[in-house]
Amino acid sequence: MVGCTDGKPTVPDIPEPTDEDLIRGVIEDFFSASNDRKWALVRGYCVEGTEFHEAIIAEEEELEEWASTCNEFVLDFSFDVSEVDIDGDEAQAYGYMTSIITCDEEVEDESGDATVSLRKIDGSWKIADIG
Repeated sequence: MVGCTDGKPTVPDIPEPTDEDLIRGVIEDFFSASNDRKWALVRGYCVEGTEFHEAIIAEEEELEEWASTCNEFVLDFSFDVSEVDIDGDEAQAYGYMTSIITCDEEVEDESGDATVSLRKIDGSWKIADIG
């Protein structure tokens, strides 16, 4: 017996991601790329021309220089989003940022509550600042 689909298998509808889903994804991808030291990818998640973008470039150079002095160098960056506020093409994500850098036995931990500011540019969410 052929049903409403003329014998073809049904494919479930996959909902389009919401802006909040996209924002959470960009933040997760940014921190993951940072942990992997994929700096070109990290910069791609940022709004070009902002002070934050320039700070990322400077931090990248500083971290690579620091890493060259270590036998073992580990970045542990993540952001646990607790709330997202969206206002048009601007958004704020609030949460807890883990920021731990380990160089051999030396650990620098600057973890704490933080806010990620984002802008939607050409349909894509980009990070404008983290504070």
